[in-house]
Amino acid sequence: MGHARSGSQLWRCYRVSLSTQIKGAIQRVARDAVAFGQREANFEMSIVADWTDPLEDGSNLEWARALWNAAQPFVLSAGCVNHMTADEPEERLRAAYGPEKYGKLAELKKTYDPDNFFCLNHNIMPATA
Repeated sequence: MGHARSGSQLWRCYRVSLSTQIKGAIQRVARDAVAFGQREANFEMSIVADWTDPLEDGSNLEWARALWNAAQPFVLSAGCVNHMTADEPEERLRAAYGPEKYGKLAELKKTYDPDNFFCLNHNIMPATA
């Protein structure tokens, strides 16, 4: 954690890595039953860095990326979309779902959101004809 300040001054930054166990009902659901597919993992890892001073951008991003890179030998290649950063490439989004699920989601998007109105998240483009 970054340092906290007492009194009227708020915290300046914090850094944390969370590991959450994935067990029970979430692993009993069939992999193809829902969009989230990384059900064979035993843990989910989140890396969080939050700060208020723009001068600390570099050091906080460096910390988070270094931790992410160090974890790579121990994590699945596909990630959870809810935990992706804003600058993730489309290939990583596709890998999170896998080709079959991504295709199904693109078809649903073509049916229910053909104009891609809902596009401010990790966007799945509507399938083309």
